[in-house]
Amino acid sequence: MNRLTRPARLLLAATMTAALAVTAGATAVIAEMDEELVDELVAIEQTKLNPWYGESSTEVYVSHVAEDSTYFDPWAPGKLRGAEVIEYLKSFEGLIPHLDYKIVDPSADVRGEIVIFTYLIENSDPETGEPAGGWMVTKILSPTDEGWEVIHTHYALPEVPPEAPPE
Repeated sequence: MNRLTRPARLLLAATMTAALAVTAGATAVIAEMDEELVDELVAIEQTKLNPWYGESSTEVYVSHVAEDSTYFDPWAPGKLRGAEVIEYLKSFEGLIPHLDYKIVDPSADVRGEIVIFTYLIENSDPETGEPAGGWMVTKILSPTDEGWEVIHTHYALPEVPPEAPPE
């Protein structure tokens, strides 16, 4: 018997539920499946971000990145691919400030065999509680036998530029 991993089961259930909803109007069922998937993905992100912000450790974060992934952030030297992504992320080891964080407005959009996972991160100073920036995050995830693997990441700054770009 072929046993499906939890990510594969969630994808299959979400896809089948969406198909049923189209014919039966079962939007409440879709919302419940989406919520279960979002909860799982948020928990995974927390296992990666807790050591990232709490210990300035990149090890767990990097362990979830596919070897052939792509990556963008405001400071990356363009689009990073494969080993460049891992090397770039590991370069932050010991340099990440200790911050509290909150994952806000997470959502998961199932598209075939991948999931587009988006959320905001709100950072704050752990001593004062003052805001300390944040991120708009998009991750594209693929199911594996071990769980979810990140195949693309895009971090963007939420701050609006003070002026419009010149025309």
